[in-house]
Amino acid sequence: MWNSPATIDFNSPGAQGFGVKRAGLTIPGSLMLLISPAACGRNTNALTGSGRYGERFAYLELTSTDIVTGAHLSKIPEAARLFLASRTERPSCLLLCTTCVDALLGTDMERICRKVETVIDVPVRPCYMYALTRESLHPPMVHVRETICSLLAPRKKHPRAVNLLGFFSPIDERSELFDLLRSLGIETIRQLATCKTYGDFQAMAEANFNLVLSPEALPAAEALANRLKIPYITLDRFYTPGRIHKQYQAFAALLHEEIPDTPYFEAARDCIQKLRETNSSFGSVGAFPRKFLHPQGVLFSRECPDRPATTQDLRDQSPTIAIGSRLNANPLELSLLLASCGFHVTEIFTTLDPSDRCYLRLLAEASPDTKLYGSLSPDLAAFDASHPPTFTLGADAAVYYPNTPNIPWNDELQPFGYAAVGQLLKNISTLLERTR
Repeated sequence: MWNSPATIDFNSPGAQGFGVKRAGLTIPGSLMLLISPAACGRNTNALTGSGRYGERFAYLELTSTDIVTGAHLSKIPEAARLFLASRTERPSCLLLCTTCVDALLGTDMERICRKVETVIDVPVRPCYMYALTRESLHPPMVHVRETICSLLAPRKKHPRAVNLLGFFSPIDERSELFDLLRSLGIETIRQLATCKTYGDFQAMAEANFNLVLSPEALPAAEALANRLKIPYITLDRFYTPGRIHKQYQAFAALLHEEIPDTPYFEAARDCIQKLRETNSSFGSVGAFPRKFLHPQGVLFSRECPDRPATTQDLRDQSPTIAIGSRLNANPLELSLLLASCGFHVTEIFTTLDPSDRCYLRLLAEASPDTKLYGSLSPDLAAFDASHPPTFTLGADAAVYYPNTPNIPWNDELQPFGYAAVGQLLKNISTLLERTR
């Protein structure tokens, strides 16, 4: 099977970015025992660089006999004991990371973890690096978030504390989210990525509520709500200012407060206008359908004619762009913003989720000849790159068009809110000015 996301990331659940192994080690003071055949464990060398992750790993290599008989299960407690005995400091917890071998064997890792805890006397949790469940209802990156949150112990709640759940790297401090939360009286804002000690991590149990910024963190937030009585509110990462504004206002209504986001909204709107001016070939700003500009829709209120630009108009007058899925955005939602800025989106490379249906309907009207490629499709093995766009967005789009200017937009520092809109559009403006 042609699996472009995993190929680009060198096996996404395991190695680069925040796969299962690195995600588990975001817990301060944690160690990880990787239980796998040599072929599944080799890519862990990619983690020996920044963060000193390599020093926090040990390996229990499975033989062919282990794989056939499951004999390795009896070796795990002793392997864990020897691993901890080699450490100069007591770890905060031990994570047992297993691969597709144990998925196929049906190993009860919860039971194994309880057995190991009796041997080493530290918390032990499972991490499932099951690549074959990546597209399932409970993929590895969802489960590892639940595993991390399961370590939090009950604490007295702080009425002015909140956790930001969803990412393993920090939210960009330039995001207006922090200022808006403080305007609501929130004094303490915690993220897993900014916890320096295990005590800092455990303090997350004091939160009055959780803000869920990624859908992958929803099951973990639900578990915390049930176990620690910490309610949660979801805030999605949008790039169209109208959606951001509507979401903030809904959030404020839940808290019976007001959020002063008007200055940030206007700053994002100004960035969109500047990009339109940079993209001078677009012509009239009013060529985009009214409903895409309305504050209750996608962008912002603006007088414009009812006649939308035709696809041929956009193709003839506008810079073209191909968008991948390896970026800090929903590629379909981002496509709507860029189409409104005067770009013709030629291709989108992504794996569709049921929640994308609303974006598909809007995009079908705004840009009906945009081609959508499922990133797991075998057709991509013979992808025709003979007609490159003006530039590409996303690390995977750069692979499909290797000689085309690219903005990866997938740094580990997580953009969010109106600030993310401004930062991305400035990057695009800079690239257009440089390539003209």
